[in-house]
Amino acid sequence: MMSDDLRAEDVLAAYGISVEEEAGDEYRGVVVLAECAAGAVSEAAVGALGIGREIADTFGARLEALILGGGEQEAAAAIRLGADAAVIADVPPKYEQASWATAMASAVEQRKAEVVVLGGSDIACDIGPRVAQRLDTGLIAGVRQARAEADERLVVAIVPLYGGRLLGEFAIPAKRPQMICLAEGAGRVPTEDRSREGEIERLAA
Repeated sequence: MMSDDLRAEDVLAAYGISVEEEAGDEYRGVVVLAECAAGAVSEAAVGALGIGREIADTFGARLEALILGGGEQEAAAAIRLGADAAVIADVPPKYEQASWATAMASAVEQRKAEVVVLGGSDIACDIGPRVAQRLDTGLIAGVRQARAEADERLVVAIVPLYGGRLLGEFAIPAKRPQMICLAEGAGRVPTEDRSREGEIERLAA
């Protein structure tokens, strides 16, 4: 079965959007949703940290892990997995849609994040659209792969279409943050570096 590629600019042009449109220069940095459970960063979040690290390195940006449902132990683990810093949100340890969405939107807003990456989990799929709506930006879901284009400071997300027969490339050129939510099982598993250190802080109310 053959796959064709749909270019981001072709898809966006159909909706009257140009890839030349740019958001404000004040947006910098990459934030990854690091959801936690049972005292550990979730597998989906680990994969998202790997993607986030690649994007941050390409953009020359800082990578921050937003810890939801965990504390300092999970924050330190996220740093060992590639984050430059970890931000702990004071939310219920068990997923609660309203409080988690509010905390995530607040963190992304405070940091003026340029890119937000969510892993391929049920929580990410539930919280992502709500956070995107609060931030008045777009969300690309079901992402299998992503690449960062440094010149345009653009994340191009690759999404299977029509049962995988086509691979569509999508981007969010005119809004910030650019938000992507990975497909289940997608992501890059980073190598843990136990000597790695970074900042750990609490999310300001």
